[in-house]
Amino acid sequence: MVMLGARGDTATQISECLKTQDCRDDVHSQFDKLLGELNKPGAPFALSVANRLFGDQSYQFLQEFLTQTRTNYKSELESVDFRTKYEETRNEINSWVEKQTQGKIKDILA
Repeated sequence: MVMLGARGDTATQISECLKTQDCRDDVHSQFDKLLGELNKPGAPFALSVANRLFGDQSYQFLQEFLTQTRTNYKSELESVDFRTKYEETRNEINSWVEKQTQGKIKDILA
């Protein structure tokens, strides 16, 4: 998702690091296909994937970015107040992660 929102040198550097230079535009749709395969009913395995964007309420995210994260990563934006309610926000994020990981990760943000 970070690469989806990156542009210019940052996008190039992320793509080089992930070795996706030749398929940078396809990476996001391929992740969507991977999620579909991993979550097929009746599969002999189970892998839980949880994605969420936590963005400060003062920042205006591009609608195209939000649409693509929803489509390819099954991720929604949670608008939060990092500036004045940082402790509440930290607790909210920790709680969401703990729930999504069935208690395996309790305090991702200390």
